[in-house]
Amino acid sequence: MNKLFLSLAALALCACGGHSHANHDHDEHSDHHDHDEHVESTENSDHDHDHEGLIELPAEQAERFGVEVDTIYPAPFATVIRAGGVVERSAADAVSAVAPTAGIVRLRAGMSRGAGVGRGAVLATIDPTAVSGGDSNAAAKAAVDAAQREVDRLAPLYRDRLVTAAAYNAAVAELERARAAYSPAAASASVTSPIAGVITAVDAPDGSFVQAGQAVVSVSADTRLTLHAEVPAERYGELSSITDARIGEFTLSEHSGHKTGVSAENGYGCVYFTFNGDGLIAPGTGCEVYLLGAERPGVMSVPVGAVVEQQGEYFVYSLHSPGHYEKHPVTPGASDGRRIEIISGLEPGMAVVTAGAITVRLAESSGKIPEGHSHNH
Repeated sequence: MNKLFLSLAALALCACGGHSHANHDHDEHSDHHDHDEHVESTENSDHDHDHEGLIELPAEQAERFGVEVDTIYPAPFATVIRAGGVVERSAADAVSAVAPTAGIVRLRAGMSRGAGVGRGAVLATIDPTAVSGGDSNAAAKAAVDAAQREVDRLAPLYRDRLVTAAAYNAAVAELERARAAYSPAAASASVTSPIAGVITAVDAPDGSFVQAGQAVVSVSADTRLTLHAEVPAERYGELSSITDARIGEFTLSEHSGHKTGVSAENGYGCVYFTFNGDGLIAPGTGCEVYLLGAERPGVMSVPVGAVVEQQGEYFVYSLHSPGHYEKHPVTPGASDGRRIEIISGLEPGMAVVTAGAITVRLAESSGKIPEGHSHNH
């Protein structure tokens, strides 16, 4: 009996010991699992911190909406003066179509300002019969005809020595005088355009009286234009260094443009350029002008479209990693109409968004936070 009791007690003690060991293993496993969860939670927290401030825009969407990135480095940048200006027609390309004789103007249909005309096109006719005293050119033509007949009559007689040389020479001189008084152009009574171009003014309205040689219609070829730009008087001294000008994306030197002069007028400094309009700029256009001078080396600049303004502050975006962009506050300087000088906020070698910045701006507004692996570098 005692042996049986001792055996049962030993079994119970072993069972208790085994249970304690199992519980101990379970507790160790639980502690290890809790530690792993803590490590994972810490890593996720660090990962979220890594991406704080980044803007997510998938590469395929960026390409679709025209987002372009370029690496920027210091480069020469022109000295710039912003000015107001107006584009005018060049006086060298403006001509007047004149009346060949005195009379009443009869404009052709459609001959008004802005109408295009070809070289030699008839712009108007002159009615000389409405003039008091009749058509003087018709009388001159009659005198020519009469003098010609007299020369023709005397020529054979002179050859046969039946009239004197003095009589024949007098008839020839009279013919020359008659021809000088007669105008074949006036006989046609047509006012024609000396050049191909655009009518810029009707100097003699339909039905008005004009003298011979008086302007009836003004025509401009519109091939050469003149830029008249003005700056405050205190900047007048800087105009001597100006070599080129830009109106938006239109650079005058790229269209055979050159500076023609500088003057001071009405308290302003004025500079003039002549250039080919090439049908891209209309005469009479008021515009903002970027006057370009000597280049400054080592200037950081980006295209105009790369800079985004938000509540009076300026920013650009850079490519942080594929699909992710970073926002940078910058201090802009002068603009030449195509690029903007960046005084501070960018470093050489940065991959800057040069086109489609507004798309990145919209992605920023959506509030997306990148997910996935870390992009710390």
